[in-house]
Amino acid sequence: MFKPTDITEELLFCTTRIETKSGSCGTGFFFTFKMDDKIIPLIVTNQHVLEGNPNIEFSMSLHFLSNDLEVSDNVIFNAKGYQWLFHPKFDLCCLPLNPILINIHDQTGRQVFYKTISDDLICDNKKLEELTAFEHVIMVGYPMGLYDSKNNLPLLRNGYTSSHPMLDFQRNGQGVVDMACINGSSGSPIFIFNEGGFRKKGTGGLNLGGRLLFLGVLYAGPEMPREGQIVTINELGVKNVSLTRIPINLGYYIKSKELLFFKEIISNLLKSQN
Repeated sequence: MFKPTDITEELLFCTTRIETKSGSCGTGFFFTFKMDDKIIPLIVTNQHVLEGNPNIEFSMSLHFLSNDLEVSDNVIFNAKGYQWLFHPKFDLCCLPLNPILINIHDQTGRQVFYKTISDDLICDNKKLEELTAFEHVIMVGYPMGLYDSKNNLPLLRNGYTSSHPMLDFQRNGQGVVDMACINGSSGSPIFIFNEGGFRKKGTGGLNLGGRLLFLGVLYAGPEMPREGQIVTINELGVKNVSLTRIPINLGYYIKSKELLFFKEIISNLLKSQN
């Protein structure tokens, strides 16, 4: 295919399309925790993408690495017998990636190519306080399950923060983005993204250079009821009215700092294995 050389190209390889046997489809992304001298890669998504079942069988789309360090073939990996770690408060879960990579290598002799979101990109409270109310954001995922099936690549979406990133919107750990967010986008990572420069809060000036920050994980969005009519033609002239819902181009996200809950859990698991 090609070797990603730009940050936006690298973001195309930080997600995976997750699909369950029942047809539920959403976005997972690759994430790493740095723990002392170890790098722990994970897959992260929403619990509802997995239908609330930490032991669910699912498939995920991946890329192989070729000898010249370029992305080559695609593979669909069917995962069974893996247990996700569920967050007790937020619609988040994660799965250690290394066992899956080892499984694929044992079966094929090949390495998987992917890019990860590192935990140093997380917007902690200090970073959130440096953001303005109106920031440019991008999201990577699979809206309605759509993706570039030929190249096995997700779709990028573009928007802005709708609530102030520094504040919690209606509930702790939640924010809102102004972006087209529909089914299948659940689990998509959202980034503050700037090229060339960005506003320096409180000064009216500009910071030169680019910026990439991991803002949060999309998990839901408000919808507007819309009344439609379905006419049943029969001798009684019955008219049935159905209610449908349409998205209003807003999305609720869980702030990335909430992922830090898993760091302590995984650290304890690693200690128990030693």
